[in-house]
Amino acid sequence: MASAPASRSLLELGHACVGFFSDSKRPTARAVKCWRSRSTGIDWKPSEVNKEARALGRILLLVTLLASSVANGESFGRFVGNVIAEWLDDGRQMKLVADFAYIDPAESEWRAPAGSVVDGASIPKFAWSVIGGPFEGKYRNASVIHDVACRERKRPWEAVHETFYNGMRASGVDSLRARTMYAAVYHFGPRWDLEVQMKSVPQAKVATEVGRVRTRVDPRSKVEVEVKEKPRSTWEMLTMQSAKADITVRVGAVAKDLAEGDFVGLETLIREREASAAGPLSLGEIRSYHPASR
Repeated sequence: MASAPASRSLLELGHACVGFFSDSKRPTARAVKCWRSRSTGIDWKPSEVNKEARALGRILLLVTLLASSVANGESFGRFVGNVIAEWLDDGRQMKLVADFAYIDPAESEWRAPAGSVVDGASIPKFAWSVIGGPFEGKYRNASVIHDVACRERKRPWEAVHETFYNGMRASGVDSLRARTMYAAVYHFGPRWDLEVQMKSVPQAKVATEVGRVRTRVDPRSKVEVEVKEKPRSTWEMLTMQSAKADITVRVGAVAKDLAEGDFVGLETLIREREASAAGPLSLGEIRSYHPASR
């Protein structure tokens, strides 16, 4: 992320471009006039040169403004569609009647297809006192995506809970509340074992693919890797294609190590850091939190 001085420099550069190209006495304006005259045989008037030069300066300013905006922004992803659902007869669950999705900062899609049933159970009930019901307020969209991902259990629970945080921020939930809710689901929300299967992976890429799975889960997780080399066909041997393998990675979920009573201390720490000069707790600090008494 660009610093404030760097952002100011971008803006100053853009304004300087407008001023520079607007001045008919500048060598650049005269050079443009001469070049246009030589290349087209037309004697361009200074006013015409200055008009085009000013337009160029404005374009450069717009580019620098956009660059400054991107540099200072932090993408939390975006939602596709709207949550359209109907309550089921039990009064607790809702069924989506239209597809809904979230695109995370890495451009990975998290789908909540029509027919999915959600009930907010992926968010610990004791945390509802902090945010209200799971389908109220700005965090509703993130809650729906989180609920569906927790029911499907196709991705690491760690990634699912982080997506809940990013989804809340994408919906406009403030940093303090989003971090507090992330702490609640990470330490007290659902966890599950995971099995990842990859087919026909080139032998040279086996270690890389297994490493990618490891980076997405808690480093304390128990990870078992099974690699089955596939026999090469005659054609693959004749064309000197590399050997391939099927990979199965089994990840055991790490046991929860905080009690519900510890949430109060963690919530207090998040609130204090949010207002301090040190800045907000990072997600990594929230994940590694342990009460001082332990």
